[in-house]
Amino acid sequence: MAQKDQALRRPTSRDSLTAVRWAGFASSIAAGVAIGAGTLPNALAAGGVNVAVAAGAAVVATVGLAVGWHTVLAFAAHAREPHERSLALGFGSAFAIIGVALSGWYLASVLAGPVALQSYQRAFLDQLNGALENVAANIAIDNSIVGALDTAGTNLNALSSAEGTGGVVTGRSGCGVVCLGIKNAATGMTAKAAALTGQQRERTEALARARDALSAAVRDVAANDAASLEDNAQRAAALINTAANMRLAIPDLGAGLDLSHARQQIAGSIRDIGAVVEDANSRRRAVAIPVYQPIDAKSAIVAKPQPLAWLAATVIELLPLLLLGLLLTIWRDPEEASPETQAEVQPLRPRHALTPAE
Repeated sequence: MAQKDQALRRPTSRDSLTAVRWAGFASSIAAGVAIGAGTLPNALAAGGVNVAVAAGAAVVATVGLAVGWHTVLAFAAHAREPHERSLALGFGSAFAIIGVALSGWYLASVLAGPVALQSYQRAFLDQLNGALENVAANIAIDNSIVGALDTAGTNLNALSSAEGTGGVVTGRSGCGVVCLGIKNAATGMTAKAAALTGQQRERTEALARARDALSAAVRDVAANDAASLEDNAQRAAALINTAANMRLAIPDLGAGLDLSHARQQIAGSIRDIGAVVEDANSRRRAVAIPVYQPIDAKSAIVAKPQPLAWLAATVIELLPLLLLGLLLTIWRDPEEASPETQAEVQPLRPRHALTPAE
């Protein structure tokens, strides 16, 4: 009789159904743990009743999903007709979708939240480093203006000396009006070049400090030190902004000069400097300094999605449904057993009944 029961029972009923039940319980527990891990930190920070609400939500989700899967599987165990099996699969799909909706986000953040958070932080630091490099490029471009001013001042100063000693411009020796005009222009250009050189030095030093802060922020990301990262990122951003806003102020190079006598001598230098300024303005880069917005792992998994984590979270919640679908597809009822199978399990009977010996 035991042999007959063993053969006529559903080939996949007991063991497979038990496995699906365990999968349903496991996914329910995973959902509850993920919800708790995702809500309890903020609840603990808020304190009071928030902790009880967060813990209660995790427990309710776990129990609710577990009971739901148990009910669905109990119905599926007695489903014989196609429409009953379809209904069981439909109920299972509904609970799987509920599980994914309730815990998918939290579960993904538990699986890969720290990785996503580091990815988000590194992306911000990359943007900040890009802004720093743009400011560095602008400083290099502005150095061409400083160099043009210094070169023009040196050349005009040499021309002024030559005019004073040999009259190379007017043909008369002695430092007259033309000599003084050229000399004043040379002095103004040299002084402005010196002032701009000091300003460029300040910008370069600010960027050097920003690089140090940025390097410290990169180390903070690796060390998972969110507080230090925010501090270093803000300091780097402030220094980059300072360097970016130190724009060179180019004065009217002809102001205060007696151009009526010295125009021909200094006009060429002013024109050359103007061309350098125009070229620098056309090549100067726009600087957009990002603002760091601290986020948690749950937000990071959305800002910087981790495909494997989302896939794993979804599979964990869909696993009972996948197993249920497989179970409904391959099992058979006892009455579906073939005549050959039934014949095989019939006990062998002797042709003649044996009578007890007298």
